[in-house]
Amino acid sequence: LHRLNEFAIRQPFHALRSSLELLAAASEVAELAGVAGLEGEGSDEFFALIVDTMGGLNTGKDSSLLLRAFEIRLLKILGYVPELHRCVKCRGALPEGDQSFGLNEGGLLCRACRAEALESMPVTQAARQFLRMALGEMTALDRVSPDAKMSDEQEAFYHELLEKERVGVMDLLGSKGLERSRVSILAA
Repeated sequence: LHRLNEFAIRQPFHALRSSLELLAAASEVAELAGVAGLEGEGSDEFFALIVDTMGGLNTGKDSSLLLRAFEIRLLKILGYVPELHRCVKCRGALPEGDQSFGLNEGGLLCRACRAEALESMPVTQAARQFLRMALGEMTALDRVSPDAKMSDEQEAFYHELLEKERVGVMDLLGSKGLERSRVSILAA
């Protein structure tokens, strides 16, 4: 049993208290961090992700953009990474332009493998670039202007992808005796 004797606020994130939307976004970050963080395990990368996301929210960047990036990066830290550079099924090269994401396969699919996939969804080049940026350094989001917004199509894609995965990841984290392994983000 740990006992906390004192603490100091190092970064108060004052702006998060000025807006209900920002407060809700910060609460979502805290909730996901609470579910994903395992007691007794420390992770500098996990903590830095939380601080960077809260800092981004505090500066007024689009909260939906930051939340999607946080969720994607959190899944990466937990060991669930989608394949974005080659076809997840046949490992072949991907053509330029819009592609499909295999929800059961856990990554992008070439045209031939897309036909065999049970469930896939279209992914624009902009959505693919955002996924790659989110899986890289969170500081890459600093290049996104504060007034940048996600398109309705991107928002729908991330919402469907991450809602499906959030349930799968939470089930995995809650399962007794199941060790986390490096599997693709969408293997549920």
